[in-house]
Amino acid sequence: MGKAIGGVKHLFMISLNDARFRHAMCYLNVLETANGLFRKGGESTRDGNALFDQNWQNIEKGQVQASLIRDGIAGDLLKKYPEIGVHILTMKLHPKQWINWLEVALDAADKPEDIRSSTIMLGNLGIAYDELGLFKKAIKCYEEAIKADKKIGSLKAEGVDVGNLASVYFETGEIRKALRYFEKALAIAEKVHDQWSKGVHLGNIGNVYELLGKIEKAIGFYKKALRISRQVGDRRNEAAWLGNLANISADLGKYRTSVRYYKKALIVDRDIGDRLGEGADLGNLGTIYVELGKTQLAIDCHSAALYIAKETGNSRDEGIQLGNLGLTYAKLGQIPVAVNFFRQALQIARETGDRLFESSWLSSLAEAYATMGNTGSAITYYQKALSISTQLGDRQNQANHLYGLGRLYQKTGDRKMALKLSKRALKILEDTGLPLVKQVKDQVRELSLR
Repeated sequence: MGKAIGGVKHLFMISLNDARFRHAMCYLNVLETANGLFRKGGESTRDGNALFDQNWQNIEKGQVQASLIRDGIAGDLLKKYPEIGVHILTMKLHPKQWINWLEVALDAADKPEDIRSSTIMLGNLGIAYDELGLFKKAIKCYEEAIKADKKIGSLKAEGVDVGNLASVYFETGEIRKALRYFEKALAIAEKVHDQWSKGVHLGNIGNVYELLGKIEKAIGFYKKALRISRQVGDRRNEAAWLGNLANISADLGKYRTSVRYYKKALIVDRDIGDRLGEGADLGNLGTIYVELGKTQLAIDCHSAALYIAKETGNSRDEGIQLGNLGLTYAKLGQIPVAVNFFRQALQIARETGDRLFESSWLSSLAEAYATMGNTGSAITYYQKALSISTQLGDRQNQANHLYGLGRLYQKTGDRKMALKLSKRALKILEDTGLPLVKQVKDQVRELSLR
C-alpha cells in the first residue's frame, strides 16, 4: 500500500462566544488606531477619520458583540471601547448613542479598581448630557467625576472635569461662577503642563469675556487658544477658536473679517472630516451673508448645512439649520415662511428631547407672532419657552424670556405685569453678570415712571 499523503485534518469549532470576542477585539484595535491618528493632527487626522468611516459598521458591531460575551472579559471590552476611541467617537456619534455607550461602560465598571475608568466615563457622560441641554444631569456627572479624580489623585483629570463643569455654568447663564471654574481649570492645566487643556480653557475664558462685553480681552484669549491648538495639533478646537473669532468680528460689524475666519474654520473642519463642524460653519456663514445683504448666498449656506445634517442623520443639527433658515427669512421680513421653518425646528427638538432648542424655537415663534401683531399667541409661546428655561436652570434664556414677555405685556397695556416680569429679568441679569442689563433697566425705569 502506498503511504497516505498528509494526515487527518481536524476541524475545530469556534464557539459563538469566541467569535464575538475576536470581532470585538479586532475592531477595538481598529478604533484605537483611528483615534490615535485622529489626535495627531495634519494628514494623520484625515487618515484616522477615513479609517474610522471605512470600518464604522464593524466598530459599532464590535461594541454590541462585547456586550453579548458571556464571561468576565465583557466588562473590560465595554469599558475600553469608549476609553480608547474617546476623541473620534465624541465627534462622530450623536450624543444619544454616545450616552448609551458610556452608560453601558459605566455599568461594567463595577470593581474597586475601575474607579479611573468610571471617572473618564462620568466626564464624557457630562459632555453628552450638556450637548443635549440636560444641564442638571451634566452637572451631577461632573461633580461625581471631580470627587473621583480627587480620590485617585489625578490632578490632570480634575482640571478637565472642572473646565467642563464651568462650561455648563456658562451655558446656563451663571457667568461669574463659570469664570471662577475656568480660571481654576486653567491653573491646574498650567501646573500639570497640559497644553491641550490649557488651550481649551483659555478659549473658554474668552467666551466669558465676550459675553461680558470685554471684547479686546476676549480676542486676546481666543488668539492664545488658537496658537496653542495649532501647536498641539488640536485641529477640532483650532476650528472652534477660528469660529469664535469670526463671531466676535461679526459682533463688531467686521463682517468681511468674520467671513474670512469662518472660511478658515470651514477648511479645517472639512480637512478633519468633521461634518457637524462643517455644517455649523456653513450655517454661521449664512447668518453673516444676511448681514452683508447677500440673501441668496445666505440661503444657500443654510440649505447646505441642512443637507449635511440630514445626510449624517443628525436630527439635532437638522432642527438647528431649519431654525436658522427661519431666522434668515424673519430677517428678510418673510415672517410666514419663517414661522413654517420654526415649526419644523420645534417639532424636531421635541422629537429628539432637545429641551434647550425647544425653548429657543418657541421664543423665535413668539417674536414672529409679535411681529405679525398677534400678541396673544406671542405671549403663549414665550410662556412655554420660559417654563422650559426655568426647568432647565437656563438663567440666560430665562432672563431673555422674561424680558420678552415684559415687552409684550407692555404692548397690551398691562403695565403691572410688564413691570413684574421685567424686574425678575433684571434680578437674574444682575445676579449672573449677563448682558442686556441696560435694556432691561431702561424698561423697568420706563414702566416705573408712568
